[in-house]
Amino acid sequence: MSTSMNQMAPWVPTHILAAEDEQPDHLVKAKLSFARLIATAPDNHEARYRAARTLFWRPDQEGFCQQIANSADPVGWSNDPVVIGEMARLKREANGDDLPGKQAVARSLLNLAEDTRFTLDARLKAYHQYCELMGLNPSKNAPAGGNVTTNIIDQRVFVVPQELDQDAWQERSREIRKRQIEMTVNSVETDAD
Repeated sequence: MSTSMNQMAPWVPTHILAAEDEQPDHLVKAKLSFARLIATAPDNHEARYRAARTLFWRPDQEGFCQQIANSADPVGWSNDPVVIGEMARLKREANGDDLPGKQAVARSLLNLAEDTRFTLDARLKAYHQYCELMGLNPSKNAPAGGNVTTNIIDQRVFVVPQELDQDAWQERSREIRKRQIEMTVNSVETDAD
């Protein structure tokens, strides 16, 4: 008895090996749902089986779920192009890779600013946002016209005399270190008493 794909019930897995463009819509939708379910789950047989059982819950579909979950099986959905494509899309979406870049946003703002259908106020705001995005607006803290002013803070400065001679500096350092060691030894002897 031969039945066409259109006459089969949606849960019948006989067309699982059909080419991607020949797959019925309900099967593609099931594969997309399967990809969404396993995208956040650990990559193991049990997680894939649970995802398959979520989609195909009837008792007579258990064998089909085992096939779907088995990544070594050629009919396993882990290797299916629809599932792989959907998981890649979900990963890009989670990473923000599908968001437009700076240049795309700038182009969109510039197009909005040049569109005469919008009010002048909306167009000026778009120009302002474009200039901010592209770094064309001077910073509020930046001096205007390139004039740089220096703020002098009137505080007392402690001047430390500097040894001009390297040998004198090393000798002074040795004396200080020697005194620190003597003070440490004396404090230890005093504590011991």
